[in-house]
Amino acid sequence: MKKIAVLLTFLLSVSLAGCADFSMSSVKNSVAKLKFWDKDSDQYTITVTNLTSGAYLTPILAVGHSDQQTRMFAFGKAASEEVQAVAEGGNFEALATQFEDAGAEVVENPAGDLLGPGEMTTFTLSKDNTRISLITMILPTNDGFIALDNANLHTGSQFLYALDAGTEANDEQVTGGGAPNTPGIPADPGGKADMNANGISGVKAEGAVDRHPGISGEAGSALDPEIHGWSGPIASIEISE
Repeated sequence: MKKIAVLLTFLLSVSLAGCADFSMSSVKNSVAKLKFWDKDSDQYTITVTNLTSGAYLTPILAVGHSDQQTRMFAFGKAASEEVQAVAEGGNFEALATQFEDAGAEVVENPAGDLLGPGEMTTFTLSKDNTRISLITMILPTNDGFIALDNANLHTGSQFLYALDAGTEANDEQVTGGGAPNTPGIPADPGGKADMNANGISGVKAEGAVDRHPGISGEAGSALDPEIHGWSGPIASIEISE
């Protein structure tokens, strides 16, 4: 309807100008221009912004799909091995393969790197999709992540809060270990962690996906809540046409 309205306006303006040379070629040219101008109308543009002052996001996995039953996790339930790989080490390969095998539209690492404090990245998804899922690890954390899990794909914006996979104890020790079942935080990209810290003793893995408790900075921690912590959402996501 938008194309028709614009085209009618164009025809009316030509008529009022008294153009005697008006022909079907003019119509074809104007339609061609309209198609070029409207070429991205079949896509949504998604922008993800890191809202923190000291946390980083690992390469993002975003998915467009139509199956309402396709879920990455459930609160209060144990995380899958695929989600564990993302939450502990930022590795989304197995999860991406899972979605690809299901016929989903997969966007891998749109930022091309880590998404630092205050940074944003933009990508597109086809309007053929009705759902969107997204996941990325929070650094430096043991198994913290953010996710948009099987949400409606439409214009709008929302905040994403920190989640805990529950697969690793939050000892807040930076060891370089990013593989599942390997204790410790992979890295502090900001370079402000105490690399000599031995980690918080006595903590255990929670065993299920839940809200992340935040950075404690307790005795033995390599992290400073004032530097690495957060008090609100980790990121925002905006979907536009």
